[in-house]
Amino acid sequence: MQEITAKCIQRIPRVSTIESFRFLLPEKISFIPGQFLEVVFAEANRENRQLNKYLSFSSSPTKEYIEVTKRLSNSPFSQRLKNLKIGDEVLIRAPLGSCVFKDDYKKIGFLIGGIGITPVISILDYIIDTTPFKQGLYTPGARIPVFHPDAIKKQPLDYLLLLAWNYADQIVEKEGWHRERGGKFIIPVPDPEIL
Repeated sequence: MQEITAKCIQRIPRVSTIESFRFLLPEKISFIPGQFLEVVFAEANRENRQLNKYLSFSSSPTKEYIEVTKRLSNSPFSQRLKNLKIGDEVLIRAPLGSCVFKDDYKKIGFLIGGIGITPVISILDYIIDTTPFKQGLYTPGARIPVFHPDAIKKQPLDYLLLLAWNYADQIVEKEGWHRERGGKFIIPVPDPEIL
């Protein structure tokens, strides 16, 4: 873990209440998808949870910048983010966390939606969607390419993470070919299971 002064280089409004903030570091840091960082606005009081918050990386480790994405509210932390100007500097502690994929998970796919996408943006190459008019486009905000489900058929995966748990039965049945190839589904909620 390092403490680094980062310069705000870009603000990207994603929707009316969500914004991404890109920061340039004096030197590139190495992080593993799944790790996170802390933005420290109250340097004198590191325990101040009103002004110092943990956020997921929403950029790939291959980028020259780091990015975080936050739903902005009226909280003191959100207000500080809202007031950030291009060129402003903030203290960042990173990388943090050990919830990462180990080398024994070589091929994993994710089936996610809603706010579940933010922590895994740094991991994803693409998203699949069965809705034809979304295919060939990009996700709003994160700009992750959206492909037809056939894309995962071309590249065999060991696991598919299915976060749309309330549709798990239908999805597992529809994507039965995945299990026929020896692949498994990870369904983390409401009760974690691997099928």
